Amino acid sequence: MRQVERIGVLNNGIFIANFSVQWLDSSGRWNTSTWNSGNFDNGLYRVSPPLSSIGVPGDAIGVTPYVSAILGKSNRGDPLVQPANNGRLAAYEVTGTTLNFDVNPLPWKNWAQNVVHTMTIDRESYFVPKSRAELQDVVSRAVKAGATVRVSGQRHAQPPLVADDGVIALPRTVRRWARLGRGPCSS
Repeated sequence: MRQVERIGVLNNGIFIANFSVQWLDSSGRWNTSTWNSGNFDNGLYRVSPPLSSIGVPGDAIGVTPYVSAILGKSNRGDPLVQPANNGRLAAYEVTGTTLNFDVNPLPWKNWAQNVVHTMTIDRESYFVPKSRAELQDVVSRAVKAGATVRVSGQRHAQPPLVADDGVIALPRTVRRWARLGRGPCSS
């Protein structure tokens, strides 16, 4: 099961939503955080604070977003994840209507939205490195795991560059890296 520090939800449902975080404890009971995202419209994205800061115990068996449609039903995300203080995010997407919606892993889409890749959460990762050191860490972990790193840029890249198995690095906040070797980055 994927270990994450935060949970994010993109509302692509046809309703106003909010979410809290639920976890399954060792006795098989579901618990709900007092934290709530607040209401957010279709097309908007919200991210939880670190799970440990909103009462999710480190030994929770499984954690998931618990999404509520205003004037509709509530639904748990699938698959479950486990809490960890590792900086990782499990991103989910809400699709459907107030009375019939799903909460599943957020798919990657290219700019034209004609190429879609949905992660399993359990085996794959999206990364948004903010520095050369973070990018080096992504590449190093991928090599150790035998995974492929694919770079998405501004989502103009076409398969098989991005929509495939493994790891996707999204360097949105980094202007450029002149080289990936040791030492300070030169431009």
